[in-house]
Amino acid sequence: MSNGASAAGEDAALGLPSAWTLDDARRFVAGARWVFAKTMPDAPHWYTLRAKGDGRSFEAMVLFIRSYGYDGRYGGAAYRYLDLGGWTYWTMGAPLAETMLINRGRWVVTPDGPVRLTVTREPGAPSH
Repeated sequence: MSNGASAAGEDAALGLPSAWTLDDARRFVAGARWVFAKTMPDAPHWYTLRAKGDGRSFEAMVLFIRSYGYDGRYGGAAYRYLDLGGWTYWTMGAPLAETMLINRGRWVVTPDGPVRLTVTREPGAPSH
């Protein structure tokens, strides 16, 4: 998992926007296509795929999560989480070039792991 320092290094090396802001992150999540992860009904969350959008913005969002997020655990694994607009965002921790999705859920992450705030689909969210 990348920490802030290495994320900044990845950012510069890839020529991604170095001044990506909170407003940029908000625009990304508002414009992304979020799909309900129906294979994990006991851990309800949504994901967006790198392949379904602008790859540069996707990578900038991954780096934003890694730079400004916080460490937490789920199912025995460590992840980097970012809370934004009532949602918690995370990736699976792969190197940037291998990161294919960003997850989001309505969870609160505690030192002992995430606590679900909701177990139902977002109103109006597609189930595909």
